[in-house]
Amino acid sequence: MSLPKRKCQTCKRTRPDTEAPCPRCVATLEIVSDGRELTTYPPTIIVGTNDGQTGHFGLVVAAPGATSETRLSPSGLFSIRLRGADGIGEYGEPRVRTILQQRFQMDGIAVVFQQGVNGDGEDGIILLDGLRYTLQITMALSRERIDWAAASTGTATASSYIGQVATWINEAIESKVPKTDPHKTILALDANHLGIIADVALGASYQERFGSPSARFGFAAVWLVGPTTERCLRLE
Repeated sequence: MSLPKRKCQTCKRTRPDTEAPCPRCVATLEIVSDGRELTTYPPTIIVGTNDGQTGHFGLVVAAPGATSETRLSPSGLFSIRLRGADGIGEYGEPRVRTILQQRFQMDGIAVVFQQGVNGDGEDGIILLDGLRYTLQITMALSRERIDWAAASTGTATASSYIGQVATWINEAIESKVPKTDPHKTILALDANHLGIIADVALGASYQERFGSPSARFGFAAVWLVGPTTERCLRLE
């Protein structure tokens, strides 16, 4: 007998009605002691692979549905090897919101996140210092830069120098300008699988090439959201 179907309350995809995490966004609804419902996810495992002899820096990010290995050479050459493509795109948006909220809290910023209306182009609402902003989330690495389809069935690879990756980031930011009201929008770039360069190194390279994305495009803020709160930074 086939299992009844229901929609996941997080990603809205149809899934078997079992207690297992959603196979698409791997979310599980849990009831805590005071009766509230919390959405939880399996943990992301992060392993450093730095090589002190060669000067290469590396990071493995084993997230639900996808695992990436990134490396950065002393000359600035960045490479990525990605296996799996679940939990990416719209299915990765809950993780981005969680990491960004934790980053605000870590920085001592009082902020309230609310659910947005997807049909209105809202991936969330952020109330900050009494002002209301639309949260827009997009991939830092687009399908033109890495073959997500190949990753979904096996392995995809890409490599370039960090300055070129900054150009890719700028393209991702620029692509959202006509689809938003930048002055009322906080843009979050999902950089979970940028791994080793989802930090100040990429921020510095971006600023050197393009300056401030807020000044350039008018966004209220642009955030690079990596696999941890420490690798979540605002592009000034």
